[in-house]
Amino acid sequence: MKEHVFSAWAPEGADWSRWVKPVLFAHLDEDPGAPDTVVEPAVPISWLVPSEDLGYRQGPRFSLSELAAIVDLPGARGPRFALRLASLGMRPVPLYNGLPGPAPYVDVVPIQRALAHGAEDLRTLALKASASPAFLLDANRNERSGQLVERFDNRWVVFASDFPSADLLLARGVRRIILFREGPLRVPNDLVPILSTFRRAGLELYAKNVDSAAPPGPCALPRGVSLRRIWIERIVPLALGRRATGEFGAWIPKPQGG
Repeated sequence: MKEHVFSAWAPEGADWSRWVKPVLFAHLDEDPGAPDTVVEPAVPISWLVPSEDLGYRQGPRFSLSELAAIVDLPGARGPRFALRLASLGMRPVPLYNGLPGPAPYVDVVPIQRALAHGAEDLRTLALKASASPAFLLDANRNERSGQLVERFDNRWVVFASDFPSADLLLARGVRRIILFREGPLRVPNDLVPILSTFRRAGLELYAKNVDSAAPPGPCALPRGVSLRRIWIERIVPLALGRRATGEFGAWIPKPQGG
C-alpha cells in the first residue's frame, strides 16, 4: 500500500519524482482512515493557460509550460489543492519532511490521509513526465503555539537542497514561480533565501492567495536574506530534531529536577 501510494505521487520516469520526500509515505498505515470530505473551493484559475500562445486577453496570463508552483498550505489542504492543479496539468511534488510520532507537535495524519486517498485520482490524470512541478509544503511545519515538553517535536523547515536548482528549473523551461498561500501573502522565513536565489537567477516570482479570485501578483521578499539563510542552514538544524537521514522528529522529555 505504501509503495503504491508513493509511486502515484513519485512515478518512475517523471522529471520531478526524485525530489519527493518519502517520509510520510513510509509511515502510512495500511488503513489510512476515511477520506477527507472537505471540498476545495473552486476559486477561478482563468489566468492559467495550457500553452505558450497566450493570445490577447485581459489581465495577467500564465503559461503552464513555463510555470512552477510552491503550494504552502496547512495540513490536508495542500494535497487537495495540488490535485486541483494536477487536473490542469501540473505535477504535485510533496516535500513534507516531518515524521509522524506519539503526541506529535505538528499533526501530519491529515496530510497522510489526503496523500493516500488522492493517489488514485492522481493516477487517473495520466500527467506527462515533463509536467510543470507544484512543490507541496505544510504551512504549519514550523509553527510554535504550545508546549513542546513531552511531545514529539516534528517541526521542520525547507532548505535550498530540497528544491531543484534555479539552473535546472530554467533548463526545463520554467520562467515563473507562484507561491500559493492562505490569507496574507507573507513569505515564510525558510523560503525567503530560496526564493531570493531563484529571483537572482532570473526567475519571476509571484504570490497568490488561494481563497481570492484575484490573479497572482508580484511576490515581495523581506530584507535580511543573508541572516535568514544563516539561521535556516546553521541554527535551525541544531534547534529542531533533524536526523542524520534528513527528516525531522525528536521526543522532548520532561526536564528532571536536580
